[in-house]
Amino acid sequence: MRILDCCRTPRNGAWIIGSSLGLVAIALALHFSMEELAWGQALLYAAFPMSLMIASMMDRPERPSVGRIVGLMLGLAAMYLAFVGVMRLASTLW
Repeated sequence: MRILDCCRTPRNGAWIIGSSLGLVAIALALHFSMEELAWGQALLYAAFPMSLMIASMMDRPERPSVGRIVGLMLGLAAMYLAFVGVMRLASTLW
């Protein structure tokens, strides 16, 4: 119920929409950076960390700060770069 209460304000709704668009952008980047990765797999790999980011934003009733949003996005970008690097390394070892 708390998440639904947070979503009623337009400000927090915009963060959910922005995060969803970020999910699709990250999945597209994964899909095009790794040719053997299908679109559905890329979306699945991107969904879990993005859902954690959305949940961490909606956990608190106050508006998330811009610094927190930027920090989360940079952390996610670093995690995806590491993920792509590990997947490429694993594909060369097989």
